[in-house]
Order: sequence, then C-alpha cells, then structure tokens
Amino acid sequence: MSEIINQELNENVGVGSLAKLYTPNDTNILSESNIKKLMEVNSLHKLSYIEHKDYKPMTTIPWNISMVNAPTFWNKTKGGGRVVAIVDTVLNVNYSEFAGRVYNPTNCTNVGGYNDVTDNDGHGTHVAGTVAGATVGMAPEARIWPLKVFGGSDVNGAIRNAFIKIIEHNQSCAIEDKVVAINCSFGGSAYDSQMAYNIRTLVGMGVVVCVAAGNSGDGNPNTEEIFSYPAYISEVLTTASINQDGSIAIYSNSFDGIDIAAPGTYIYSAWKDGGYNTISGTSMATPHVTGAIALLADKFYLDNGRLPTEGEMDNLCPFYPQANGEVFKHIKKVDTDDRLMGMGILDLSINLPSIGCREGFMWLNNNVAIIDGVEKTMLQPLTYDPSTSSTLAPVRFVFEQAGFDVEWNQERQEVHFKR
Repeated sequence: MSEIINQELNENVGVGSLAKLYTPNDTNILSESNIKKLMEVNSLHKLSYIEHKDYKPMTTIPWNISMVNAPTFWNKTKGGGRVVAIVDTVLNVNYSEFAGRVYNPTNCTNVGGYNDVTDNDGHGTHVAGTVAGATVGMAPEARIWPLKVFGGSDVNGAIRNAFIKIIEHNQSCAIEDKVVAINCSFGGSAYDSQMAYNIRTLVGMGVVVCVAAGNSGDGNPNTEEIFSYPAYISEVLTTASINQDGSIAIYSNSFDGIDIAAPGTYIYSAWKDGGYNTISGTSMATPHVTGAIALLADKFYLDNGRLPTEGEMDNLCPFYPQANGEVFKHIKKVDTDDRLMGMGILDLSINLPSIGCREGFMWLNNNVAIIDGVEKTMLQPLTYDPSTSSTLAPVRFVFEQAGFDVEWNQERQEVHFKR
C-alpha cells in the first residue's frame, strides 16, 4: 500500500507540495477535508491544484475519459484536426501524446521571446493531455494551440494578449484552422473589463470559452463561492468538478453560474517531463468539456459543412423546439442542486433533447407557452391525436427524459412541466 498522508495540514504546505495518495487497491485515501486544505494553499498566481504522486489508473483508458463516455463518440470523430486553444502554462511541445498536433505554440507573457514555450509547471501539459492526448485525452485527433500566460509579472495582461491573438487568428485563418474552444483552467478574484470584452468577442465568433469553477468550495450550495473570475460571467461555460463516484468534489465552487460538471479528482494525464501525473481540481474537470466541444464541433462540421456559430454549441434556449446547444444535449441529469453541478454531468453517450428552463405551461391547440413566467411563441401549436390518445409531439417523453416532472390537467387542457 502506498504511503497515506491524512494528517493535519498547515500554512507551511506551499506551491508544488506533493500529496502521496493511494493506488487503486487502497481503501484509505486522503480525506476530502484535507484535499480541500491542500487545494487552498497550493496556488500559483491564478492556478490551483493538488498533486497525487503515486496514483495510476488500472485501465488502458483513464477512468475519467470512460466516465464521460468519450470513447462512445470516437466512431463519429476523434476531433478531426479541430483546433482548441489552451491558455495556461503552455505544454511540453515535444511530447509524443501530442505528436504532429501542436499548433503554433505561443508565449504571451512579458518574459522571454515569442517562441519561449517551456512548461515549467506541468499544469498546461496536464490540461492539454485531458483535452487531446493520444492515450489520455477526450479528442485524441484534435489539434492544440498552447498559449503561455503564466510565468511573467503580468498574468492578466498575458491572458488578454492570448485572447487577442486568438481573435485575430480566427478573423483571418482558413476554416480548418479556426479555434472552436478555449480552455481556461484558471481563476482570480478581480473583474477585468478588457478580458470580459475579449471573451464576449470570442463568443460572438462562435468560440466556446470553457472556464474552471474554482477550488474554494465546501460542498454546500448555500454558501456560494461566486468570486472566481471569469467563471461568474454569463458568456463562459463554467465547469464544476466531481469525484469518481459522481459526487461533487468538496473543493469545487458552487454558485448559480455553474453550467456543467465533469471529473476533476485524481485525473491522470500528461506531465511536463514526458511522463504522467495525477492531480485534482476544477482545472482538471474543465478540459473534459473543452475536449468534448472539439468532438462535437467536428461532428457538427461533418453534418453541416460549417462550424458552429454563437450559441449553437453552448446556448441554453428557453424552449424545446429551439434546441439547446450541442453540449447540453450530452449531459446526464443528476438529483442535486444546480449550483453544484449546473445542468448535469457531461456524458457523450447521451444525445437527448434538453431544455434550459425550470418550469413551463402549454395548452392544446395553442402555440403560446409560458416558460419560466415569460410568454413564448412555439413553432407550432400543441395538438391532440385521438387515434393514439396522445399529443402529436411526444411532450411527456421529451420533458421526462430531460429531468422534468410532467402533469396533465384535463379541465384546463394544460401540460405543466417543472424541474
């Protein structure tokens, strides 16, 4: 059995401290309370994670990639060369996990030259591995554009610089080289108006900006940890972290801006030295969603001959006929507060119509619906087929599959659905 560290942690535990945890056969593991303590003190500028030195998965495909059912999507596409930008500590550009798929590595910091792209931390390489590593990644045939923003004296300026480079790139490049998603596994307390403007510009271009929720949580949705920027702005896709059993990770921030959840605890992926490492954090959950978007964007391109535009990938529409973005059709509904896990857990084996509202009313032979208190006009009225004793649109099936309770009021000829 590997060494177990389950002792009281103190303020002397600093950046880069290692937590030797467990092999898959161990029954005693580092307690969640001490994982949270490690998470709070292990930070580098706006990065936060803890390292589990001894943990290795027992299966060929890491458990986290299997948990979100990425392999079930690979018969459709494995990423098709779609470009994903990773704004982080850059990555090991010579690593075999990314051979032939590293696109234009860029140093955006104020230290070193444009091509100074050494990953001195490991965080960026790990994130990239989960997004598109050949053996540990969600989209093993996607391309990665690593942009280095950590390591200089002005991290916020470097992040803004990276976003501007992506904007300018997408404005002029060929369609096959356009960035479809950006992974932002970082967070800070201060709002940055220029960064927010850049994010809005990117989203308007059809780029999905995937952001980590933050690692200051306590597992209680009522104590909302909202101040992690840019996770709390509406334009980004904010990811919470779950454990292998599907429960919320105790360190994962909770607030009403959480959109989706993905595995983030004990994530095995590539490391800066050409090997592998297992670390935890919402930083590790986010690249599952980013990699999924690479898969979904390529599938969208194969089906439609174009890349998704704004909202087609991550929008939450108020009513079913308008169809939610592709990401939210691939989630598993969970019975928990949405301030913890948002709409649910990423699951690429699921492809159901999903509804981004909480409550609604519809009436027979009427094309007006009330969705979350707002009147909406449907594409067509709800009608009844006497031969089958049901509505022509499978209302109950659609809404129940999307996690709603459905009631029929005969007197009012009314369908009431509520999450």
